[in-house]
Amino acid sequence: MKRYGIGGLVALLSLLATSACVPIGMLKPPVEPTSATVPEVIGLTESNAKQVISDANLTPNVNRENGPDDPTKNTVTRQSPASGTTVPLGSTVTITVNVGPLAGLIPADLIGQTESAARLELAAAGFTNVIVETASAGTLEPPTAKAGDVLDVKPMPGTSAPLDTQITLVLASGQTPMPSLKGLTEEDAKTALAAAGFTDVRVTHQVNGDVPKGTVFMTNPDAGTPAFRANPVFIYIAD
Repeated sequence: MKRYGIGGLVALLSLLATSACVPIGMLKPPVEPTSATVPEVIGLTESNAKQVISDANLTPNVNRENGPDDPTKNTVTRQSPASGTTVPLGSTVTITVNVGPLAGLIPADLIGQTESAARLELAAAGFTNVIVETASAGTLEPPTAKAGDVLDVKPMPGTSAPLDTQITLVLASGQTPMPSLKGLTEEDAKTALAAAGFTDVRVTHQVNGDVPKGTVFMTNPDAGTPAFRANPVFIYIAD
């Protein structure tokens, strides 16, 4: 058996004493965390918020809802639990994202319809905020348009818009300025009136030696006067 000298024995006893002084806790593995603090994600986009939540070892859950078309659109507006809350690792954090107002497609075939028909079609598409205005003086209306027919729609038909958008129907007045017909033959005058939308033409022949026979010397209404296309117009032919 190996014998130790006095010096070796002292060294051995010193080593044993030092080992006995090591704290027991230092010999255990580190304790893994079991909880996390919920981060603040309100105002972030959905993708950024999900990344921040995942980075905190939590599970994102997304709710999407229609909301105003303002700076909060496409961002997180609510979260649960609130930021700063301590929760177990892996807990679910629910975020609500404003995806903007509910939208619909403005019907593409409104022009030419009556006001009532256009309103019905808009309502069926989800649009109920509808106002009307009459075409302004000087607007070139189709000759076949009747008073109250839809000439224009704002916003443009066929486009997508929030359902609470105000839709404006521009309605035909049914009027066209009376064409200038003096000097035209009866046939040419009727052709010009038909092109302007006037189909009820009343012709009167009168003796008038100041103009060539067979030509128009007077009209009612006068040339340039707005007149309803559905009403009769009168032309006077020189005999």
